[in-house]
Formats: sequence, structure tokens, C-alpha cells
Amino acid sequence: MNSLVKALIQPILEAEGQKIARVPCGIKPPTVGHFSLVNEVAKNSNIDKVIVLIGHKNRDGVSKEESKAIWDIYKKYLPSNVEIRIADNSSPIADVISLIKNNPQNTYYPVVGIRGEMDLGDLKRFDSLKGKYDNFQTIVIKSEEGENRISGTNTRAALIGGDKERFQAYLPTELSNEEKEKVWNILQKTPIEEIYAEPSKFSYPPMIKSLTEYMLDKGMNIRPLPKVKFVDNDAENAQNFFGKTAYYDPNNRVIVLYTMNRHPKDVMRSYAHEMVHHMQNCEDRLGNVTTQNTNEEGDLPEIEREAYEKGNMTFRNWTDTLTEGVLGDKIVCDNCGWSWKIKDGGDDLYICHKCGHDNTPMSLNEGRYDKISNQISSTIFKQWREDINNGAEASRLEQSFPFRDEEITIDANISVVPGLGKLSVDGGADDSEDYIQVRFEIDPDKLPEFWEEISMNLKDVIRHEIEHLTHGEGFTSNPAKTMDDDMFIRQMIDMEMLPKADYFKLEKEIDANLQGMYFRAKKEKRPFGDVINTYLDAQDITSEQKEEILNLWRSRLPALNLPKF
Repeated sequence: MNSLVKALIQPILEAEGQKIARVPCGIKPPTVGHFSLVNEVAKNSNIDKVIVLIGHKNRDGVSKEESKAIWDIYKKYLPSNVEIRIADNSSPIADVISLIKNNPQNTYYPVVGIRGEMDLGDLKRFDSLKGKYDNFQTIVIKSEEGENRISGTNTRAALIGGDKERFQAYLPTELSNEEKEKVWNILQKTPIEEIYAEPSKFSYPPMIKSLTEYMLDKGMNIRPLPKVKFVDNDAENAQNFFGKTAYYDPNNRVIVLYTMNRHPKDVMRSYAHEMVHHMQNCEDRLGNVTTQNTNEEGDLPEIEREAYEKGNMTFRNWTDTLTEGVLGDKIVCDNCGWSWKIKDGGDDLYICHKCGHDNTPMSLNEGRYDKISNQISSTIFKQWREDINNGAEASRLEQSFPFRDEEITIDANISVVPGLGKLSVDGGADDSEDYIQVRFEIDPDKLPEFWEEISMNLKDVIRHEIEHLTHGEGFTSNPAKTMDDDMFIRQMIDMEMLPKADYFKLEKEIDANLQGMYFRAKKEKRPFGDVINTYLDAQDITSEQKEEILNLWRSRLPALNLPKF
């Protein structure tokens, strides 16, 4: 296993009491990489105990109990100082932070596994602890270059695809064939129906017609219209994680959509994407593209980027014109297509009695998000101001807030930094764990005058990050708001391969920025446009880029039920 990982561990300081390493993450299912990471740390002679904390969130149908059962199989091959637990809190991070604060006699070493740039964000979760606790130090374990067997995502893909041989290649080699079979059988207890629906009976033609008319109304150059073919019986493709979802044939002007086991909204999003390719073809912009490998074709990255951005935005704006499932005197479930009369809906009007899906309109949900944002930001601000006014150099709130029968975990920090000369604001969200971290810094010379500015920025940041939670896979996720992963584009922006202005054009950032700034504008009793202009004027963008961003943001206002600015 030593060939799988190399430790980048700073010297572990001697301390009184126990030295305990904690491995907090949503490890589901645990792979050979996770096993090796724990094994590597446990064999360090300076570590007394290693505790693996399993998060509460399901990952593609894999539960915390199933993950614990698999770790129990692995445990016989790990050193005796390894303990496996399900986290007490909904977020394992909260468990670690609580232990560090409440047990100063012990030294704690949160362990972070890093495969590459995609995992660097995990380190930021612990930034606010640095320098504040003498009994804390992060351990970073970096996988060998090119090694991908630590990936729970790849393992789940093999599981979903029913590829037992590939799945078992992600398990520790120490396991016997019988034990590998046992792991497979544990996960097979999760019915595949929880991951794949039955072949869709949804009627697509009316939706195709509606979306196409919307595109024409918006002036998209899509005539002559393409033909559309549906493939609804390719079971092998549907079970393949890397199977086709849709493609466009430019020579015959045909869009092919694979519908088996897919949510209707996902199919329609694919249609919007391929219609942008059709538009590109109508404008003679597909002629030089002969491959789907973005690393080989010079024109393809830009072509795909346009299809991704314009297709997603067009789809989102169109769906928000459909009065959110209410058609005349009936409500149509956007999950299974079943409908019922409004007069027969009863107290649970928007709940589909066939599949259980909640079809509550977005406009009603927004009030809930604003309410929890106000509760969280007010609680944070009250503690911050009290601590700093009493002479503290920093203040931190770690708390879980009930929301829709579960919890949103908050880690909010503010530090007083002499000579900073300004207020520094940052925040982040983990949509798989429903976790939000906030980091503010303030020059003491700015206080007390800046408390109101801190309060308003805090409301903006919290509402912004809660909007991001709705985009992901945690309990706060909203099917009407779910968006495609944009990590690739974000990384290109970070590496300066794309302009900074493109960050403000990301689908997720548009909605989060607008919701956060509108929430601030309401609380500050200030014009919405003034809040937006102040924010964009502080960014490193040109006036032309700002105007382009504003036009894009304005196009989203009707869909989000926000006022014009």
C-alpha cells in the first residue's frame, strides 16, 4: 500500500495527553486509497489513535451504515489503534472542531487526502483553526501522481454500472476474494431502483415543442429545425456510467436523445445543449470539429463552452416560464409526469402521491431560504460583535441550524487584523455535507463604524452560500435548481486560461450572487442595482466585461422572480 500514497507530513509536535488523528469525510464506499491513507497515518509512531469519521450523507445510494460495515471488514488489516465511527453531527468536520475545542489536553490531527487541485478546497475547511488552538495540526496525505483508486466517485460509478470486476479493483488487495464478495453484496443491498428509474413514460414532444418555441422567441438561429429521435430501450447504455446521453449529427441535422432511466429535466437539458450545437451548425461553425476530445481539437473547447453556458441558461430560463408545474386547474409532477387537480390536493397540495416528489414552486421556497439566512446571519453577527467588543482578537461560531427536518452546519470566523486597512470577506459551501464556512477579517481601526457593513456582508454571504447548497446533492438540494458541475471551468479561470470575468458568468454564481445581493438590498433598504454595481465595481474586470455580466444577470431576473435593476 505504500506505493499508493506518500505522506507530506510536517513534524508532529510532542504534546501531553493523546495524539489523535481524525479522518473526517464522506467516505462512501471506502476504497483502497482511503484504506491506505488510514493505514499510513496509523503506522506513524507519533500517533496514538486514528479515528475514521463517516459522514451522514448518502452518496449515490451508499449509506453511512453500509460504509461502516465495509470499514469493519477492512479493520482486521489495519493497526489496532484505528477506530471506526459514524460522526455524531451531520458534518464530521463539526465533530473534529468540537473535540479540538473541548479537549485541550489532547493533540488532534485532522487528516486530508489530496489527489490534485480538485481536493485543495478540503484544506480550506481548517484554515480558520490555524493559530487559534495549540492542540491542532493538519496532516496532508497526497496520492501518487496518476493514482485514482482513492476516488469514491469512480468506485460508485463501477457499482452503479454493475461492473463487479472493476469495482473490486478499487478494494484493498489485502482482502480475500470472499471478503471482496461480501463488500459487493453489502452494497447490492441498496436496490438499483434507488439509482435508476424505470424506462420513462414521460411525454417529451410537448416539452420539445415548448422549448423550441422559446428558443425561436429569443431569436436563436435554429432554422431549419432539426429532427429529434428518442432512444428509450438501450438498457446497456443506460447501465453504463460512461454511456451516451445525447448527440447531434450535423450532416443530417438530427438530435438523438437517450431517455431510458433519465429524469425528464435531464433529457430536456441535453436537448437544449444539442440545440446550441444545431445553432452553431446553422451558422457554419461546426465545420472544423471532428472529435469530442477537448484536448485535441482547437475549436471544440470554445464550441462546448458555448453549448454548456447558453444551453444551461436557456433551459433554466425556459423552465421558469412554465409556472412551476401548475397547468390550468392541475399540478403536474416534474419528476414522474403524473397530474392531479388542485381542488383534490388537500393540505399537501404540491406533494405527488404517486412518487412522493415535492413540487413546491420556487417562489414559495425562496421565502424559506431567506428566513434561514436571516436566522443564521443574525446569530453569527451577535456573537461576533459581542466577542470583539469585549476585546477578543477573533470570534468563531460553530453551530448546526435546523432546516427542513435536518441541519445546516455553520463554521463562521472573524479575525481582527491590525494594518489590514479594510474588511475582507470570504465564504464557501460543501453541497454534499450541507456545510458552510465563512471567513471575515477586519482592521480594528475600522470599528465600530464598520459593524453595519459587516452585518450586511454577512447576510449576503450566507444567502449566497445557501443558494449554492440548493445546486448540489445534499438534503438542501432542489431539483428545480440543480445545476451541472462547473469545476472544470472554475479551474481554467483559476489557472488564468479563461478571464476572471467568466467567473461571474457561471450558472451557479449568477443565481447565488443575485439571491445574496437582493437579500442584502432588502435588509439594507438600498436599491438592488446599487448593491450590484458596488460589488462589480470592486472586481478586477473591464467596463465592457461588467456590462456583459449585467446583461446576463438581468436575463435571469424573471426566472428568479427578482425585480429589475
